[in-house]
Amino acid sequence: MSEVQLDVIVRRVSATPASYIGRARHQTRAGLGALSELSAVWTEVPDTMELGVIDLFLSHLRGEMVPSLEVPPLQGQLAPEFAHQSLLGLTEMDRRIDDPQYNQQSDAILAAWPGIFKWAHYLLKRYLASREKERNGLPKFHSVFRFLNLSAQSQKLIVPMVDTPGCVELVTECWMVEDVPRSGAAESDGLISLATTMTTHALAILLKQSAARGVAHANALDTEHVQTAAIIGIRCKSISTAAVVSCFTTTMSPRSYTSSPALIDYNNLPLLLTPRTPCLSLVLFH
Repeated sequence: MSEVQLDVIVRRVSATPASYIGRARHQTRAGLGALSELSAVWTEVPDTMELGVIDLFLSHLRGEMVPSLEVPPLQGQLAPEFAHQSLLGLTEMDRRIDDPQYNQQSDAILAAWPGIFKWAHYLLKRYLASREKERNGLPKFHSVFRFLNLSAQSQKLIVPMVDTPGCVELVTECWMVEDVPRSGAAESDGLISLATTMTTHALAILLKQSAARGVAHANALDTEHVQTAAIIGIRCKSISTAAVVSCFTTTMSPRSYTSSPALIDYNNLPLLLTPRTPCLSLVLFH
């Protein structure tokens, strides 16, 4: 969307922000149009926060609204479109998410995390399942990786990310999506490359925080956290291929890592995330 188009939308929404928010609450085509404009420009419009724009986004990300992946999507199904636009809207919180001035809004996002994660999981899985047949699913993938990247860098949201079973794997899938055959479309390929770049940082943070939490629980043999801490496969980008490295600090058997997660050298992660890193292996310990 061009700057001129965005300026037009800002002026339009600014004229009646409460009306836009009211229309966007209803899962209709008109409501979707209002939501898509709000998600793009709400930070540029005065009073949207006070009028409840964050609650609006969260209302479309409730866990009970997530369709089953076992059922083919219905033609014209609106709930995923509303979830996609709402994720984009939440991502615009950016640094505000940890600003004490916006504690009420960030606490609401934190409370809504289970539903948000269910939607992120659904949108990514649906995209991966259909991307060979339907390239218009790419924007939904875009909203997922942008929100997960923001969450990983948030002091508040990193906590539920680490504690949610399957979240490390979901971020890893976002990271690895470049390995799926590309369409050859420059715009699509550029977006996929951007996703792997952004989620590099997110996954490194997530793994490091998981390790710290795993160490804290290791003495109690908290299996879930120890296993999470032991996921040390780090994927790096090269110019044309996906390079994968495993982050070892000593020559140890995989089994010994599950009892000694503190021995993983997470301080060296940035060194491993450089281009042209040799392709070694992706190690997942169970």
